[in-house]
Amino acid sequence: MTTPLPQILLPVELGPGRVRYARGIRAGDWIFATGVLAQDFRNGVAAAVLQSDRPLVGAPRYEREAALLFDHLTQVLDAGGAGLDRLVRLDQYYREVGAVASYQRVRNRRLGGRMPASTSVLVPELLLPDAAIEFHAIAHAGTPVAGPGPWVTVGDFIFLTGQFAAAQGDEPARDGIASAATVPPGSFWTGDPLRREAEFVIRQRIEPALARAGSSLRQVVKAQVYLTDAQDIPTFNQVWADAFGADVPATTIVTVPPGAIGLPAARLEINIVALRDDARTPKQVIEADVAPAYPGHPAAIRAGDLLFLSGLMANDPEGLVPEARTDQRQPHFSAPGDAQAAAILTKADRICAAAGTGLDRIVRIQQFHQDLGDFHASHAAWRRRTGDRYPPFSALRVPGPPPITGCGLLMDLWVHAPA
Repeated sequence: MTTPLPQILLPVELGPGRVRYARGIRAGDWIFATGVLAQDFRNGVAAAVLQSDRPLVGAPRYEREAALLFDHLTQVLDAGGAGLDRLVRLDQYYREVGAVASYQRVRNRRLGGRMPASTSVLVPELLLPDAAIEFHAIAHAGTPVAGPGPWVTVGDFIFLTGQFAAAQGDEPARDGIASAATVPPGSFWTGDPLRREAEFVIRQRIEPALARAGSSLRQVVKAQVYLTDAQDIPTFNQVWADAFGADVPATTIVTVPPGAIGLPAARLEINIVALRDDARTPKQVIEADVAPAYPGHPAAIRAGDLLFLSGLMANDPEGLVPEARTDQRQPHFSAPGDAQAAAILTKADRICAAAGTGLDRIVRIQQFHQDLGDFHASHAAWRRRTGDRYPPFSALRVPGPPPITGCGLLMDLWVHAPA
């Protein structure tokens, strides 16, 4: 018997372009709310948040925004048959650092002090110009169990809070970063700064946390890596391959501005989804005939009823695919955003087919754009590929240069893959 498609929760059409958007998705026991913004679903950010005629009256601006975000999240979870106590992960993106404290006050009130696995970074631009905060949430209809450390367990899965090299306890520190993760000032031969920091985060933060949660590096199925300098990507990939060997997880590398991670001196943050060492759920590497963004990254990892894809760009082994290149002799006769999205979705289609699923079962779409002006064109590619389905998307701008020349769009995709 065919498993029903994921349930679209609270579908809406946004703006004059009638952009289709699923405010939430329920697939099995998983509930996803992606790209949550403080919008009114008609005109952008809600007037009650902006209070344009009385901006300094009532609660602070960012608290109003955060409150509406959690109102929207509650609506999605209600529609999916769960509540805030079922949250397992929150990914938070801020356009302004000044929004963080207000948002966290609201979050603590709404969640009653209970924290899901969490990642927070700054980005240059959100899809709505007046928005300062966006988050993505994952919940489960079962009962998630918060660990004594920075993780949440739900069934066989472990969601680990984003890890970076902040000093803990009595650790010696430089600018808030553990000294062991830094190159001593004035030293020329004690290591590359990114290598030192990445090795420290993996070996001294992620690996011990997974061990305490009953897991290990070989059980990691998905990682998102935030780097503050695109020039560090090759070094990071070397460290990543050394740490995981033949067990490299599905990996997405996102560049963010300097100072975007917790502490201004931090160079990277990594969040993790893993399986317990005693999991009955198998970890399956999915290979497909597609060019990875980075050699050594698997096309995808399947675990339970979820398929985690590595980050995708419109590249072949030589660079940007020919069909997405702009002909400089007639530059206005093509739409790069559409062409790149179409090339990415062709890759994603092949990966899904290799795993026995399809893009009609997409549950989470994160799009990281060099230019958000390309978003509407990318949505047209989704519309052609998935027809009348409402995609659960987020779109953020990230700083350049892109790691592959001309590749201005990176997608991170999760897909429902029932047995």
